[in-house]
Amino acid sequence: KLSKDMQLESLRVVGDKRSEAIIEELKKIKTKDNELRAHIAIALGKIGDLDAVDDLEELLLDDRACKEILLNLNKMNRAVVKGLSSRINKMDRPDRHYVIYHIEKMENKDEIFKLLDIIVNKKKK
Repeated sequence: KLSKDMQLESLRVVGDKRSEAIIEELKKIKTKDNELRAHIAIALGKIGDLDAVDDLEELLLDDRACKEILLNLNKMNRAVVKGLSSRINKMDRPDRHYVIYHIEKMENKDEIFKLLDIIVNKKKK
């Protein structure tokens, strides 16, 4: 059995290679470990599997997973990023503010806001 670090590195490599052949195998992995779930969702997001958007959205509300997702956002498929953007912009106010708070802490926050097309001071009428 691979160590957790080896599993995470393997997922990074698979995602970076954008190997579509592995999509179904990645989807079969079931774990309660949010860090591992985030890396699986990130790999699927890089490959372009739109089903990853569900997990990415949920995991954005986990401190460690959120940071990892935001760090890898610019490597993900554009359609996946667009789907995630739509979900974030429809989140309940507290959840949306939580994600924005984490984006604000990122070194490349301007790039992330642009990628996700998030309007920070959006006012509801």
